[in-house]
Amino acid sequence: MTGDTKHPDDPGLYLDNVAQQVKRIRHHASLAHWVASNESTEVAGTEELVKRLTGTTSWMMQSECGGVHDGSPYFPVNPMSYYEDTASPRGSRVYGFSPEYGTCALPAADQCRTFMPENLLWPMNVSAWKYREGGGFDQLTLFHHRAVNGYGESRTFDEYARKSQAADALAHRALWETWNMARNEATGVLFWYNNTPIPQLGSHAWDYDLDQTASFFAQKNALEPLHAQYEYLSNRVCVVSDVYGSHDLTVRAEVYDFESRKVWENEVKVKVEGEGCTDAFTIPFSASSLNLSHPHFIKLRLIEGGKEIASTFYWRSASKYGGPKTVTGPCVVGFEKLSELPKTTLKLERTEQGAKVTNTGDKIAFMVNVQCFGKDGKRIVPVHYSDNYFALLPREFRAVAVADLPDGAEFRVSAWNAVQEDFQRQ
Repeated sequence: MTGDTKHPDDPGLYLDNVAQQVKRIRHHASLAHWVASNESTEVAGTEELVKRLTGTTSWMMQSECGGVHDGSPYFPVNPMSYYEDTASPRGSRVYGFSPEYGTCALPAADQCRTFMPENLLWPMNVSAWKYREGGGFDQLTLFHHRAVNGYGESRTFDEYARKSQAADALAHRALWETWNMARNEATGVLFWYNNTPIPQLGSHAWDYDLDQTASFFAQKNALEPLHAQYEYLSNRVCVVSDVYGSHDLTVRAEVYDFESRKVWENEVKVKVEGEGCTDAFTIPFSASSLNLSHPHFIKLRLIEGGKEIASTFYWRSASKYGGPKTVTGPCVVGFEKLSELPKTTLKLERTEQGAKVTNTGDKIAFMVNVQCFGKDGKRIVPVHYSDNYFALLPREFRAVAVADLPDGAEFRVSAWNAVQEDFQRQ
């Protein structure tokens, strides 16, 4: 049953259908729990029937009881509210079990054009955008639009889509890093949802054609087995373990200003217990020496046995957080200057596994994007990359493995602040 349907006029026919469904799946290896309805109520007699046919007591009348929250939010909200658990006006959604929790992301610009005409994409036709995001269900034209504008007003759809990748990545990573911190005080979360069954603007980590957005790689980063993360609300750095056994690690933080100058760093040793979250230190952004007005960057490195095993890159603004109902905060708005980042250069080399990208300049390369093109000049979709939409410090490189790349494909690389004519493509 679902919350948008009425109970059947013929309960006997319904219960007969329930019996057939239960018999069909009751021995499935992955089956754990029986629930009569989603945001509704059960038909009388359903619980007794299911328990008799299965011999189980693992039962819920509906999806919003027994310690399970009602769903929400699954549309864009202020990511700062994830950290303080105020994302839903109906109370906590982090502690306990949350069956529907998430946000959305816009597909790449060229992917949007495969199902939307240019005149409806830009200038933004709100009615058309809402239709292509499920009747406005994902609210792309509300908070999401204002968050994208936090990177500056866009003149073209391509510019808007490019900025959306950055805004969406921060939102998705903040969501999962919040759960990382609450991992031993919450029983579970179901992310709703990562894929889309139709071509739509409200796509999530990958679109209808399986093209991976920046949100996919932000989530992948947040959910790596051993992970160093920064929390925008309290400025603390912690280390998360999603594996058994303790680990002796070193976490290093580096803060870079808008001109890519390192202005602060710290390094501490931490012992991380299995499946735990351990605080390391706080970055003193309130100190006068770190009172940075322009957008700036945080690089976290996780080191084990003298070897870097993981890293995380954040961009941060000087915007002050004003509460969950506002479009404010250091991970939400105040990023207009990022479009004016000092230029750098990128070198692209073909490897047996895929490609190697090196930042050959002396400035941070922001939102580096590797793409594959066919002989016809069109981008190949889908292509599965080991990493994408990443940042490179000066002289830093990243090896990107690519799965199932067609013969004759060409790699291209771009970044927000890379000099196009200095690219090397093979």
